[in-house]
Amino acid sequence: MAQTLTPGTAIPLGGSDSGSLQDSAQNPMLMPSFYLPVAKGGRGQVVYESPNAALADSSMSRTAATATATVGGTATAADTVTLTIGNPVFKRFGGARALTVTVGAGETIEQIAEALASAVNADAVCRGFGIYATVAADVVTIHHPGPVGNFTTLAESTSVGATETVTLSATTLSGGAGAVLPFGNFAFPHGSSTFRMQSGLPAVMGSAVVAAMVAAGAPIG
Repeated sequence: MAQTLTPGTAIPLGGSDSGSLQDSAQNPMLMPSFYLPVAKGGRGQVVYESPNAALADSSMSRTAATATATVGGTATAADTVTLTIGNPVFKRFGGARALTVTVGAGETIEQIAEALASAVNADAVCRGFGIYATVAADVVTIHHPGPVGNFTTLAESTSVGATETVTLSATTLSGGAGAVLPFGNFAFPHGSSTFRMQSGLPAVMGSAVVAAMVAAGAPIG
């Protein structure tokens, strides 16, 4: 029978413990993985299981930070429309994600909105951090689960002379709450404490600690 891990709040390390953000030696070419390593079979075999069961715990629930982008104007073939999604935690994966769609002949404003949402959902880095988009008519909503989403930025641009417009509800997502989800094992010093984070194990911590981890580009989502 697989032995699973029990989620809990992040706790300071003891005085004899050590570690740093660099201990996990994250490969910047790899996308985030939130799957939990689970010992199985008694022979040293390790399998990776989804953290969804841990996140289903009510104490570990997550509310997504959101913002919207409303597409307007008129559609003109060959114009380009771009949504750029950024967060300091992206720094190991190339920084902000510029997601561009090219308007096709005969497309409508609503189809441009659908294409932008699809571009967000197809981006490997956005998916890795749990970011996704939904669309209703001409409105694209960007979602980033958890408090890390409150540091996610949103920008828009169009090609020179484009007849399309994009109106943002905000340039920073808001409303994110709940657990932080690490995708690396690391120890993070903050004030007089050091917090140990285990890959795939949800943790609830104060907003100041979350802000410091995000600013440092810690591997969290």
